[in-house]
Amino acid sequence: MELQLWDAFRETLPPAEHMDEIRGKNKALRHPGTCSWVFEDEAYLRWENETNTTLFCVGPPGVGKSVLATAVIDELKKSESLVLFLFCENDTQQMDYLTGSLIRQLLAQVDSEKDLGLLDNVGRNIGQTVLRTLLCHRSTSRNPGRASVSLVFDGLDRIDLEVSRSLLAFFSSLRDEIDIKIFATSTFPASLTAGEESVTTLPMLASNADLTEYITYHVTPPGSLSRPEHTKFYDDIVEATEGIFHVASRIVEILSPMRTKFEFQQFLRHWTQEYRHLDHVFNDLIKPRTKRLQSGLAPNVINWLTFSHRTLTTLELRHALVADISEYLRAPPELDEITLALHGIVMIENEPGWQSIRFFHSALHAYFRHKRDNEAFKIQDKIVSYCLRQLSRVSSSDGFCESDEDFEERLRHNPFFLYAACHWGYHTQACSEPVPAALRFLDNHASVEMSSQAIFIEKASSDAAGYTRRVPRHVTGLHLAAYFGMHGAAEELLNEGASLSSVDTQGQTPLWWAARFGQDKIVRLFCRSDTTTLSLLMMAKETNLIRILLRAKYKVNTPDASHDTPLHHAVRRGLVETVGDLLSAAANTNMQNMGGETPLGIALNNSNQEIIHLLIGKGAYTDFVNTAKFRKAFHWQDDQTLEIFRDDRTTVLRLKPSERRHFDEWGQSERFSLQQKVLRDIPFPPQLRESIDNLQIEELNLEIIESRDNDSHINYYVEAFMWNSPSNDEPLPCEQLVLCWDVYQEKQTQQWYTKAHFTTMPHIWLPDNGAVFLRHFLVHVKHTWLAYCEANLVDLHLRKRIIGSKGADPELLDHLLENGQKWLSHRHKLSKVALKIRNFAKAYCLKHNETGDLEELIEAIDELSAAVGKKLGELDENSRDLIQLECNLVSIKEARESVNSSTSMKRLSWITFIFLPLTFIGTLFGMNIDILDETKPAWWTYIPFAAVTSLMTSVVWLLFQFTEVGSLTISLSVYTVRADHKR
Repeated sequence: MELQLWDAFRETLPPAEHMDEIRGKNKALRHPGTCSWVFEDEAYLRWENETNTTLFCVGPPGVGKSVLATAVIDELKKSESLVLFLFCENDTQQMDYLTGSLIRQLLAQVDSEKDLGLLDNVGRNIGQTVLRTLLCHRSTSRNPGRASVSLVFDGLDRIDLEVSRSLLAFFSSLRDEIDIKIFATSTFPASLTAGEESVTTLPMLASNADLTEYITYHVTPPGSLSRPEHTKFYDDIVEATEGIFHVASRIVEILSPMRTKFEFQQFLRHWTQEYRHLDHVFNDLIKPRTKRLQSGLAPNVINWLTFSHRTLTTLELRHALVADISEYLRAPPELDEITLALHGIVMIENEPGWQSIRFFHSALHAYFRHKRDNEAFKIQDKIVSYCLRQLSRVSSSDGFCESDEDFEERLRHNPFFLYAACHWGYHTQACSEPVPAALRFLDNHASVEMSSQAIFIEKASSDAAGYTRRVPRHVTGLHLAAYFGMHGAAEELLNEGASLSSVDTQGQTPLWWAARFGQDKIVRLFCRSDTTTLSLLMMAKETNLIRILLRAKYKVNTPDASHDTPLHHAVRRGLVETVGDLLSAAANTNMQNMGGETPLGIALNNSNQEIIHLLIGKGAYTDFVNTAKFRKAFHWQDDQTLEIFRDDRTTVLRLKPSERRHFDEWGQSERFSLQQKVLRDIPFPPQLRESIDNLQIEELNLEIIESRDNDSHINYYVEAFMWNSPSNDEPLPCEQLVLCWDVYQEKQTQQWYTKAHFTTMPHIWLPDNGAVFLRHFLVHVKHTWLAYCEANLVDLHLRKRIIGSKGADPELLDHLLENGQKWLSHRHKLSKVALKIRNFAKAYCLKHNETGDLEELIEAIDELSAAVGKKLGELDENSRDLIQLECNLVSIKEARESVNSSTSMKRLSWITFIFLPLTFIGTLFGMNIDILDETKPAWWTYIPFAAVTSLMTSVVWLLFQFTEVGSLTISLSVYTVRADHKR
């Protein structure tokens, strides 16, 4: 062939420079040190050392396959083997063009003068025959043995599928003559010929090392980042790329003009939400495929992958793609059809037991959502319709599967059931309008339990025996609406009378579900009316869910049936963090339950020091809590001084700091109150202390002392003298009850305020002002005096003494009269004390602008006077009763003495009327019995006389013994004799 004809043949071939230009561009894109991983990969090394092998490198778009192919070309060219390459661009490139490009590369290596014969043979043929001839010639010229050639084909997915298969089949047919090694790249493996042998697939994602090297070279972190933050900065960018070099390059372009740390952080956090960033990153990858992605299965696949609530398994997606009216007549498409239709923008992931399909980059969800924004409602409507149709195929009587086998059979019969049951509700939220079928579904108990069972089985992800029964039962439609966040449906159910207090078998309410599953809108809706969930969460110690309810403005002071509030439950269970959260949400620290317990009282009973501090810091009332409980809870001794301290930041109960010994040693902005059980270490100013020392202890008395440092600082001291409860063995000891506070006047505002407070009452608190402090003091005085009076009312000491003496104690009546006089004296003293404190209260409140509390203070004084006065009156009446009792006992004693005199007279009557007459008769008889003679009367003449005397004596004795006449007569005689004797 003449050279002119050869040159004409060469002109019919594609330009050689085109492939070299593409290679040059790819080479420029390759960052030094990247792509080296492939040359160390076991699959590549095996491909390089074996004959007639094909290594298919498969990766998603933008991963850097073209750059990798260029790196492989450069590496192969270092050897003596023949290397040919193709960079496929689009589906307009047909077989002739591709073979022509390879011929052009081969001819560039032909010496026209030396190989004129070869040129002559080539010139008489075209296409694949020329390519075969040239391949054999060039490969054998380099290696006299078996012909060998390395082919690198990049982007076989970009050309028509049949063209790529024809290209591979052509070179496969030459392997009997030539050792052909093929290194090809594609976004999906469908380009392989069905009969291809010795094919190895190498999945490709850019390595983190390559990405880090590339990003480090092109992006400079802001100067405000520390050295450790540099590493995290680059790691965050690498993570955002998800192994896609194209994404990395676009992110680098966006980050390049940024300079501040804030700009970098904002982009990395939110770039997937910015449509302009998504377009910049993905348009170059998706737009070339737009035509293919708008036909066949592709649009439906993209819709499902974009709007599905979780990643679909390949089986679920295949069945979802037949979602039309005749779906039960159609067979689901095969996986190869799906991947081919998506043209490489999806990836198949194989996990143990399942296989899923997803976009090659997670941000593509947002990208396609943006692109399909106008038709999103329509797509969601179709998804909901299909899901509910799939669920309707399950008989209502078969809603809940009682065994694992039944559930697995359901999944085999309907592979899309699990997704439909678990996610249908989420799709209803994005529909164009409310779905009536959804509300009907929620009203059907069997359907609700069928759906809830599937939800918990999917969440548990456990196939252990019995998994179908380890789910809650008694789930209501309101529970399910809460789970999915179906706001409109939940409102409808509530309007129909659905109960927020209904619980499943795990004790969880609909609001619990809403908080547990992150449905904030439903949480806010239910929080308006729910009254039980927060307390249930307290009992379950669900701290995180409690915080969700509190953020939703739950009514934290709602009591339960026992009038326990959530704060009661939290304190009772020792939930310190939850107590803090409730207090921050304005929980009432002073509400009482049915047992009269406040949260502080429960904390004291449990000796929970941390909670006690929290409650006091948030205003829990301590004024009526006995300080003995605080001392026990904190293990404080009776001789230690307690202090409630408040400054600009906090209120705290503690022991008085030892370095502070006087009122003046506290800061100007501080307020405090001290309590001592027994008055010892007195923190009063010297002038006031001197006045106190001169006080005289007096029963049931109340003294008031006013001490001035100057006109703007006044100290007030009030002391009352008390008694403990009476004792049988000891006299009533006297007890000091002290109250002291100071009042300051602000120079600028001329307002008075109290700072220091001191008391020996068994209570400690920080009063708002002096009037409130004094009122509480008077209330305690009233209770103490009443307790003393009550103790005397029920005291049996004097009564035992009275009964024991039986009127024989000559000093007892005097003691009773003296005691009665004491109560009269106390009543008189009480009226004087009430008058004195009333006058002081009026003057104090007027002087210190506390008139707002004057009415309550006067009322406390009146209650003290009335209540104690009433008890003193009862004591006075009781004293009179004791005096009357003693008088009666004395009278009884004297009467008994009278009875004893009567008995003596009766004994005397024996002597007088019986013994003496008989003695007289006997004596007379004895004296005369010996002198009886004939001239004297006969002895028996005395017998009648003796008989008459004895009879008369017996009659008189019987009258005295069995009638009162005689006794009264004698008794009157005795009293007459005594009276005459006393006179």
